[in-house]
Amino acid sequence: MHLRGGTVVQTASHSTIFAEIVASMERDGPLATLVSFLAVAVVIIFATGSFRGAVAVLCALCLGVLWTIGSAAHDGMKLNFFNFIALPITFGIGSEYPFNVFDRSRLLRGDVSSSLRLSGGAVALCSYTTAVGYSSRLVSDQRALQSFGRLAMTGEIACACAALIVLPAILHTFTRRRR
Repeated sequence: MHLRGGTVVQTASHSTIFAEIVASMERDGPLATLVSFLAVAVVIIFATGSFRGAVAVLCALCLGVLWTIGSAAHDGMKLNFFNFIALPITFGIGSEYPFNVFDRSRLLRGDVSSSLRLSGGAVALCSYTTAVGYSSRLVSDQRALQSFGRLAMTGEIACACAALIVLPAILHTFTRRRR
């Protein structure tokens, strides 16, 4: 709205607020996602204390995220303000599970099978309970919340599978090459 003296006053309505949210997501979302991934990567690099460990954990993370995005694309899911938040959350979860398996393996001096036997159940149970929590969004009346629940649940399952199936294979490969 234009006032006397040339001052322009922005008015707010549902449409203008929604348009600003979409513009903000398009402008800030990719940067926030990249920064969250880099922050997780830095923590993993320092926490693992080894190049091979960091590579193994980050490979499992990237694979879980790739499966998540691929599944969303396959299902024709579109990113919106709510489900976009699932990606940085998936980075945290997707690094925690493989890190727990890796760290147990490190404590057991490279015994990947025992590591998986000792920590795999805890990782699977944690993933299951988190997936159940996300699945509660599937019955929401809001399609955006349903979309968030679907994407977050997919990320949870994908990252747990990467940590429990792919990561041990990577760690076994690294252990054999070291010998």
